Amino acid sequence: MPALFLVLFVVLSGCTQAPPAGPGPIEPAGNGSLVLSVTDAPADINAYKELNVTISGIEVHKTGGAWIEFSSVEKEFNLLELSGVKELFGEKELEAGKYTGIRLLVERVELIEDENGEEEIYEVTVPSEKIQLSKPFEVVEGQELELVIDFDPYSVVLADNEYILRPNIKLLAVAEFDDKVEK
Repeated sequence: MPALFLVLFVVLSGCTQAPPAGPGPIEPAGNGSLVLSVTDAPADINAYKELNVTISGIEVHKTGGAWIEFSSVEKEFNLLELSGVKELFGEKELEAGKYTGIRLLVERVELIEDENGEEEIYEVTVPSEKIQLSKPFEVVEGQELELVIDFDPYSVVLADNEYILRPNIKLLAVAEFDDKVEK
């Protein structure tokens, strides 16, 4: 009988031990940084003196998530001055992971034409006041990713006596931008 108590004691004491440690809590992903610059494809538009685009904010979209504010700083760019060069828009630390695109919040676009010494200023309509770039990219923990937003100046069209921005914009990796400039 004492042997039965000993077996029962061993079995019961095994039931009161803590469960083995599992994988533990899920650690959040680390951060990397995203650097965004703006450029303009080279253009031979003699009638345009300036093409000024004012961006009031930029958002990025994380895969499976929502839009995240990248910047709320308002910046104006004369795209015709950016042919073959890039101008820094901003840098932000973001959660590492995959992103599906970037959205530009456009405050206004202004076209200045210079024909025969006469300067004309036109407001350019931007449908929805947003420009969305759907090109996936990945922010890697502890690394910096630089992307270049490449506007095409031929995106401005005249329709029914109104200038409209029909964006033809690319999102380039720095190596793609450098290759384009070297050509």
